[in-house]
Amino acid sequence: QFWPGQRLEAELVYQKEDFANYYGNLSDEEADSYSKDQKTFRQAFPEFRIKWIGALRLPWRVRVGGRLSRNDITPNSSTGSVLADLAPLGADGGFFAQVHGSLRYDSRDNYNNATSGVLEELLVDFGVGGGGDYHGTTLSFSHRHFQPLVPGLVLAHRLNVDWTLGSLPFYEELDMGGSSTVRGAASARERGEARMLLNGELRWRGVSLWKRQQMYLGLSAFADFGQIFARDELPDNGGWRRGNGVGLRYHWQSTIVRADYGSSSGRTAIYITFSQVF
Repeated sequence: QFWPGQRLEAELVYQKEDFANYYGNLSDEEADSYSKDQKTFRQAFPEFRIKWIGALRLPWRVRVGGRLSRNDITPNSSTGSVLADLAPLGADGGFFAQVHGSLRYDSRDNYNNATSGVLEELLVDFGVGGGGDYHGTTLSFSHRHFQPLVPGLVLAHRLNVDWTLGSLPFYEELDMGGSSTVRGAASARERGEARMLLNGELRWRGVSLWKRQQMYLGLSAFADFGQIFARDELPDNGGWRRGNGVGLRYHWQSTIVRADYGSSSGRTAIYITFSQVF
């Protein structure tokens, strides 16, 4: 925060992934017939992000920001690559610029690790790139609720509903699976035009390791549900992906390191990263 009620964040990030997933519209059974290299690609992209959050009349806030990135993409397999064969928009990578704005109702007690309160957000993103080949809009609604049960124990849940309009590169499409959506499912197992996502967590702050430094080691149990669907349709009963699991949380003041073990449709995964899922 650079003055009361205002928050400015800026990041310069370089991301590299040697085995990013692309399954296209393959079913789980069809995907099993491809090798790991055929279902993955290498990507590297520098990205600059900036975001400003300003208070209107509390708890109402406004958020505006943008980002600029360049994505270099190379299929891992020279033959039989799902990405090369299907050639979705953006398969060759390129520049992408995005601006976004949102209106927020935010009564949370903590920006990074809420233990009480509600966040409601309406968000609009607009992105262009690829020499004019990419131009699309994403409309999103997010609801987050944090309910303290007893001291140190919080029940938290999140509902996200997203729709895209226009033509976005495949790597900017809404995705499902991985550490921030449905844990246990393969990262970006599905991509598409619309998404509904529900996450629930029971969070225990845990035992104090160093009270003076607000250092704790805690636990969480979670359940995730999500579905990707066409923008002109609604979710169907049989299309949901489900995940559940448990995790460790290391708290040090405003810093959080999480390690989650998730299971989905017989597949398991471990995620170690920073910050709460929501």
